[in-house]
Amino acid sequence: MKKLYFSLSLFLCWQVGVLAQVIDADLDRKIQVHPEKEFSIIVFFPELSPQTVLDEQAIRGDKHQQVQQVVSVFRQKVQEASHWVEQYQSRNSSLKNYRVHELVQAASCQATGSIIRELAQQSQVSRIDLYQKELLKPDEFFLTDAYYEFHIDQVQSIGEEEVSPWEISPEKYDDGSSIDLDKIINTLKKVYDFIKDNKQVVNHTVDMASAIPSGVKSWQSMAGWEKKTSSLYRVTFKNGFGMEVVAISLRVHFNYNGNYEGKGKYITCATASINELSVLWGYTVNAKVEIPDTSIVNKGTSTDPVAGMQMFLSYTIETIVKFYKGGLNYSLDGRGNLEES
Repeated sequence: MKKLYFSLSLFLCWQVGVLAQVIDADLDRKIQVHPEKEFSIIVFFPELSPQTVLDEQAIRGDKHQQVQQVVSVFRQKVQEASHWVEQYQSRNSSLKNYRVHELVQAASCQATGSIIRELAQQSQVSRIDLYQKELLKPDEFFLTDAYYEFHIDQVQSIGEEEVSPWEISPEKYDDGSSIDLDKIINTLKKVYDFIKDNKQVVNHTVDMASAIPSGVKSWQSMAGWEKKTSSLYRVTFKNGFGMEVVAISLRVHFNYNGNYEGKGKYITCATASINELSVLWGYTVNAKVEIPDTSIVNKGTSTDPVAGMQMFLSYTIETIVKFYKGGLNYSLDGRGNLEES
């Protein structure tokens, strides 16, 4: 009996020692003081070396091909290792905000001390730390800064502009008594999302701006409209390996030459559309379009108004080591002129 008790004591001491090795010492101390408190933690799985993957899978090719194949293996292995955590989460509501970080071979979540200790006993867990952003910055192979550091490569204008008449019968929406031809305003949208988390979200049938006379209730009560579509604008970014990591191609569309009872040249249905959106793994792109009220001007005279508009397309590109904000500015007018700057 004494031997059994002694063996059990040794086993418990060994188990505590193992848990102490798995759980970060600072985190372990905090759990002891506040056992029921929720902690933001990061759970690391057994590390998979990129070079090991290259050797075991006999991956060949240039740097870009190697990156894609190693990323694929990493994602598969981490999903396999983290599957049991997802199942655990479905059974236990105390584990919250679960998120897998594939290339770092870890998952982050919020959990109480008792849950953390249960996680530490799993064979798939190699280490549990307090969650810190810097822990998510890998430092090997394509996970070095060179993969995530990037610069603008080029901005191109491709092809020709397109102009076409637009047949529309003016509809009477007002009696003309409150129309101010010289005061030009935007009656449609002033701000709208263009790209959200690497996905196109712009709807150019509703996300558009206008520059028409104050008092006109609808641009459809005006006549003379013509359509214009810009040439294709393509913006690309490359990283430290020379890989094209982000590519955005877009066109600007607007209707111009609209007049009210034969007077003025105005703008409506000004918007932008995406022809291409390509984003490499590890990069996040967001973009929006803004047409401030201050950008709507009269470029003509009070008796012969010509609407002018500035359309600002701002975008952000983010990785775990860099944040970049850029933009494209477009100047439109009621004569159909379009300039990019």
